[in-house]
Amino acid sequence: MNLRQLSRTWDELGQRDPLWAILSHDDKRDNRWDLHEFLQTGRTEIEEALACVTRFQPDLPRRNALDFGCGVGRLSQALAEHFEKVDGIDIAESMIGQARTINRHGAACSYHHNTAPDLRMFPAQSFDFLYSNLTLQHMPPELGHSYIRELCRLLRTGGALVFEIPIRPRRDRSRLGVLLSKVIRSAQLLWLRSVRGQPVMDMFGTPPERVRKLVVESSCRLVDISESGSAGPDWVCQRYCVVR
Repeated sequence: MNLRQLSRTWDELGQRDPLWAILSHDDKRDNRWDLHEFLQTGRTEIEEALACVTRFQPDLPRRNALDFGCGVGRLSQALAEHFEKVDGIDIAESMIGQARTINRHGAACSYHHNTAPDLRMFPAQSFDFLYSNLTLQHMPPELGHSYIRELCRLLRTGGALVFEIPIRPRRDRSRLGVLLSKVIRSAQLLWLRSVRGQPVMDMFGTPPERVRKLVVESSCRLVDISESGSAGPDWVCQRYCVVR
């Protein structure tokens, strides 16, 4: 999968069922999310993330925040309640269009469509707080790792970066069960793509040691790693907190 394919996939998901594509709860498929309820999940998530961050950066500045992989603005809207200015960025034009439509914070919250493999639209050390969840897991590792370096580049001294990324599929099943699951999943993806022509959300993992190396090479410090369930029950996932 290249960047163009990734953009096309998420643009189509944004046209078909954007809220479910972001939070894929079984009972919310086919545009069944209530917008208020959907945005409330963002408020809860950001409040929890900031509570964690302030343990390591108690004087975290509240000027600029970045929501990487913002989708329709679920987390950007929540961040705007805590920061003076928020920028949301996403690879899917359809998502960005809807984010601008439902924006409740006016000029304090801006959305950007970006199809470049970097974040050069922003100068170095532009943000006090950067957040990304349910985004890096859908990118091929080499692309996701490039964006992690970019997020570190944008982090100001005294600020914090929080992102979540899976490690690997869970292995608490038999080897045969894991193998069968992989075969079935591969067949499902092939059928959805080639027979039904539907966009598919791929999943990728990154070992913690690789994440640590990326952070150190970017002149930042990894101050906290905690387990997260955001990638679903079939994946081992971790949340990383980074400071400069």
